[in-house]
Amino acid sequence: MSVQSAAVLPAPRAALDVVSAAVPEPAADEILVRVRAVAINPVDWVIQGTSRVTYRWLQTPAVLGSDVAGEVVAVGAAVTRFRIGQRVFGLATGTDKGRDPLREGAFQEYTILLERLAAPTPDALSDEEAAVFPLGVSTAACALFQPAHLGLRMPTGETPSEPGGVVVVWGGSTSVGMNAVQLARAAGYDVVSTASPRNAATVRSLGADAVVDYGSVTAVDELVAAIGGRPVAGAVALGAGSTDACIEVLRRTGGTRPGHGEHARIARRPRRPEAAVPRDAPRLHSDRSHHGAVDPARSARRHPGRIRVGHQPARRRGRPGPVGRDDPARPRRREPPPHAGAARRRGGSR
Repeated sequence: MSVQSAAVLPAPRAALDVVSAAVPEPAADEILVRVRAVAINPVDWVIQGTSRVTYRWLQTPAVLGSDVAGEVVAVGAAVTRFRIGQRVFGLATGTDKGRDPLREGAFQEYTILLERLAAPTPDALSDEEAAVFPLGVSTAACALFQPAHLGLRMPTGETPSEPGGVVVVWGGSTSVGMNAVQLARAAGYDVVSTASPRNAATVRSLGADAVVDYGSVTAVDELVAAIGGRPVAGAVALGAGSTDACIEVLRRTGGTRPGHGEHARIARRPRRPEAAVPRDAPRLHSDRSHHGAVDPARSARRHPGRIRVGHQPARRRGRPGPVGRDDPARPRRREPPPHAGAARRRGGSR
């Protein structure tokens, strides 16, 4: 039995331990990948610190991580799209319900990917660049195309015979947003979006018809004006405060909140039953968390948040990473200095 190194979460809220583990064998519809690069996502430390609440099905020990790039070292009996030695990137699903968190997590030297959740790495991309895509692309695709979310038509590589209307992407310069803009355009929809003034040109270059400053007090008015009476297929809301803004945009362009009126309704939650929202209704997909139609090089350069296996990622201030015994899974609450409350009561300054 071959042995590898894996970063294992031994228990909820524990630090990751690098241990020796068996190299898994691929099932019929799986490939075994030698991991060359992985990407760190906020959900990794969320799972590490809150899995008892947010991922109750996850059993420990577990290997975390979703984004992988490397090369194929073994293929299952039913695999037809990949060969041994081929460079690939893909979505590791070990923390999903019903999957194996030891075989299918990203943070190990060898991991298992489902054939349908992997893709060949273009020659122009490094493994580090390719590794930032799987979670962002799949999240955007779920928001746009899954029936339980917006349920839009999927890209086919051909020009659609009928216009699809407008998709609103609030947060177009985020990793998910950049992929959503490109996927919606590839599926034949017009896109209006938001971004900071610094990133507006980038979002336009990806296919958005109009990009407004998300921080402007007139952002909703500007989006409604940019839509200009065209039918709206739905909205993808990314980032804090985006959901209410998108609901207002859709309300003013033909949608209403569920249960408020007889016109097209808005699905505010991704897991709403499909029967509750007509397929032709403008709908809203909201993601308060947070990865041939997509331009991989451009998105990778915009979001180079990746690491090589074995390297600790850089951390943003106030946002803990998922590795290291001295790296807590949750930010520590800053305690007030002694007598601070008394000083305020006496009218003193902090």
